[in-house]
Amino acid sequence: MRGKTARRDKPQLWAIQQLRDAGLTVCPFSSMPLADVGKPGREEVDAAFWAMLVDAVGAHESGATAADRERASDSHAAYVKSLEAEAAHADVEPQAVDRRTCAQMDQDQSRRILEPLDLKHSDEMGIQPINDLLELYSDAYRPLDGHNIVVVPKLMQKLDMDPVKVQQDLIDKYPIRKGSESIERGGVQWVAGNHKSLHYRGNELAREKMWFQREETWTGPAPKINYYYYTGVQWAVVNAQSCWSKCAEVQGVMDKMDALYERINAPSANHVIVTRYRGEVKSGIGPHFDKPQSIAPNSLITILKTGPTGRTFNLYQGEPSSNGSETPTWSRVLNPGDALIMTLGANCATKHGVPIDDPAQCGDAGSLCLRTVSEKTCEEVERHQAASERAKQRARDRRRTPG
Repeated sequence: MRGKTARRDKPQLWAIQQLRDAGLTVCPFSSMPLADVGKPGREEVDAAFWAMLVDAVGAHESGATAADRERASDSHAAYVKSLEAEAAHADVEPQAVDRRTCAQMDQDQSRRILEPLDLKHSDEMGIQPINDLLELYSDAYRPLDGHNIVVVPKLMQKLDMDPVKVQQDLIDKYPIRKGSESIERGGVQWVAGNHKSLHYRGNELAREKMWFQREETWTGPAPKINYYYYTGVQWAVVNAQSCWSKCAEVQGVMDKMDALYERINAPSANHVIVTRYRGEVKSGIGPHFDKPQSIAPNSLITILKTGPTGRTFNLYQGEPSSNGSETPTWSRVLNPGDALIMTLGANCATKHGVPIDDPAQCGDAGSLCLRTVSEKTCEEVERHQAASERAKQRARDRRRTPG
């Protein structure tokens, strides 16, 4: 059901129903809610829903353009219009109450996913915290004119944090899971790029990661998982996510950042991804924007640079060239302790990336990326994990079947 392969004018309602029959209530690629399709009399609504779903998936692909995001927004408007028309007709039909309820549920759920694509709205909601940071720190600056992105040099040091010690303590104190090693559910741990649960579209990553959230994971009367969706994420790796109260290093960082967020009147982050780039390995991240469907529209995205070495950080504007290459509009080394903070709207209107540096020229580097994301129940996560494993098993079976 990926946007680049599915045709928006050819509704594949059977694919949606297969996912629903497997216990999934949202599209695994876009997190869009999966409507209960195929009901008599809802053909136009179903067609509009399918077109919106395909466009939403396309808008969240790594190579998505501003035109793709605008198309998704237009498709959402068309879907809402079809629901409103259905609701109007429902006033004179026997099943009016059921159909109106279904229409309203579809509309509300879809709006929650696609609202972040309203870039102006999302950007305006974060203007004041960005301005407050510029006033609070005299050396803070906007790297791109016209976008709500701010760089604060040595923010960690300003808040009495040691970016080198934070990363080194995380490396020294916590285990790393590699290859097919078991991930301890809810434990504090690194997951290596060669771990099967961290492969990106079947390929190993040249970096290591840890995941944290504010609340406890997997335990308690009604445990929840703060889930950040990004292209290529595997449900199996969610088991590695831990509560940061179990990790003194991340807890210390978040205590300082909570105080700063409160000072600038910004929503506190509830999710952290720690990344380590080994100095002896060529590694980087290509131009991309953080996928917005699981990120709170009025929140900030904060990148704190850790480790002993700075890394080049690129920001991109405009569309790729005809051969697909992209030239950064802004490119600078972010040093240990530096912070880059942006609104969701600025994130969606631009791209960012970490180019591949020569290992001979750089040592260990890393980052903590703070976001405010939506939550899922543990039961939802386990259903997705089971469905994902069944899909992988079917793929393995097909590869073993000759002919």
